[in-house]
Amino acid sequence: MGTAVLEKKRGAAKTSQAARARASAPKPPMTQMNVRIEADLKERGDRAFERIGSSPSEMVRALWRYASRHANDPKACNQLIEMLNEEPVETSPDPLASMAEARNAIDSFLETWGLSADASAEHTSLAEHLAMLREEEALSSLREQGYAL
Repeated sequence: MGTAVLEKKRGAAKTSQAARARASAPKPPMTQMNVRIEADLKERGDRAFERIGSSPSEMVRALWRYASRHANDPKACNQLIEMLNEEPVETSPDPLASMAEARNAIDSFLETWGLSADASAEHTSLAEHLAMLREEEALSSLREQGYAL
């Protein structure tokens, strides 16, 4: 009868030794922080962190890492705090308000150029109004540069 010999893959022993070394490496001492925060703010923040695949703990650690890396640059830390405290810019404006603003701009344009409301009736679609505005703007720019009368 023959004897079976099991061969180890050459890289397998090294990989498992490295993995064991990492697993047995001493972890830095940890501390726990208790912070008071409005409940609704925490819930909204938790949902936002979840959407980006993070957690509140990871975000706090990231903030502390940033502060520790910029310990000798208080301006950088202050800028970050100012940025974090800024009021959010509305990212999805009300489309009806935008359309009303566009209509007001068109009416103002027509009034500036001495055109009547009847003239605007000839251009019924917003796209036509905007095309007309773009053409007039281009013509105005050419006039300013001395290329048109």
